[in-house]
Amino acid sequence: MKIRKGEFISKSTITQEPEVFIQKIIELFQYLIKNREINVHLIRRNDFENAMLKADWKNFQLAIFNIIQNGIKYNQFKGDLIILLKLNKNKRSFHR
Repeated sequence: MKIRKGEFISKSTITQEPEVFIQKIIELFQYLIKNREINVHLIRRNDFENAMLKADWKNFQLAIFNIIQNGIKYNQFKGDLIILLKLNKNKRSFHR
């Protein structure tokens, strides 16, 4: 809704290691993961070397949290949860 109203302000930061951030969120769910014997795989693919991720970390955390939570909730016993982080080289840049 804030985006439609033009009130959305992104507080973005840049990192070369977003998987470290994602791993911290996965650790929050370790009890459920072990209890359901789910295998979690975090895979990173880059289209170029030294890829960096620029993101609003508050919203990124919420999105990853929801993806992992749903992946566990709707997964079968002894299933696999695969998180693919693919970074593409973006030729366009956006400024506010």
